[in-house]
Amino acid sequence: MPPAAAIPTMPSIARWNALIEMAENLLGAVIQEMESYRDDRSEVWQEGDKGEAFQTTLDLVSEALSSVEAIE
Repeated sequence: MPPAAAIPTMPSIARWNALIEMAENLLGAVIQEMESYRDDRSEVWQEGDKGEAFQTTLDLVSEALSSVEAIE
């Protein structure tokens, strides 16, 4: 990861872009793991309260990834 700018008043664009890319990768990994976990549960679990709450969280993580991807 690039270091922060040596002068505090200068932007650290390269560092920020690297951090944004890291956030995208981490959120993508979370989504993959959560989807795998969900898919390993029974249909009864997925359609129950716990499954629905889990899906809500997964949807929020997916929205977060979409938001981070929209940063240019």
